[in-house]
Amino acid sequence: MSAMYEPRDTGHAYRSQMWANRVLGLVSAGLVMVVIAQAAVIYALFPLKQVEPMLLIGGSRDDQVWRVEPFEVGARGWDLIAEKLVQDYVQKRETIDLQTEVERWQQVAWMSAEPVFAEFRKFMGRENPNSPFERAKKERLTRQVKVRVVSQLNPHQFQVAFARTDFRHGERIDRRELVATLTIEFQEQNVRREDRYMNPTGLTVVAYGLAEKSS
Repeated sequence: MSAMYEPRDTGHAYRSQMWANRVLGLVSAGLVMVVIAQAAVIYALFPLKQVEPMLLIGGSRDDQVWRVEPFEVGARGWDLIAEKLVQDYVQKRETIDLQTEVERWQQVAWMSAEPVFAEFRKFMGRENPNSPFERAKKERLTRQVKVRVVSQLNPHQFQVAFARTDFRHGERIDRRELVATLTIEFQEQNVRREDRYMNPTGLTVVAYGLAEKSS
């Protein structure tokens, strides 16, 4: 009778598992290093200092007061944001369509210092015999504004060149080339919750002048 075969433990399976564990460990360590490197690259792409307009909640749920943090002058992209804001301000202030005045003038008020808006309201009001708005209502006139160019004179002063065209029943009756000069500041504001989007950057026009464009 032949001898019965007896299996022997050569340790091959153990060594195979050990090497597999080592390989998996090296692969995992490599993946971790790749993730860390990617995170470092992404972090480096962000500016060292980010300045953004912020809205902070305060007060109770029923009577919330939101504080608008002023946008910092000189922050990245500040000049483009300021140019767009002053352009929109001039368009809202100078346009007359006899339909959206309440909404537009409310936005103008939010973006104006109190003396600036008080002067504007007086100029457009009934007490002014030369009020362009009162004349427009009587004669059914409309006024369109087309911005030509926005120029930055210094960090707080801008000029907006625009064409102002008056129409009566769709027919053009007058066109003028004008230049508005605005002095601005970014001011902190405390507003009600429902008004928090009226002027989220805190831009405030503290001086406004209008003149005919010199030829």
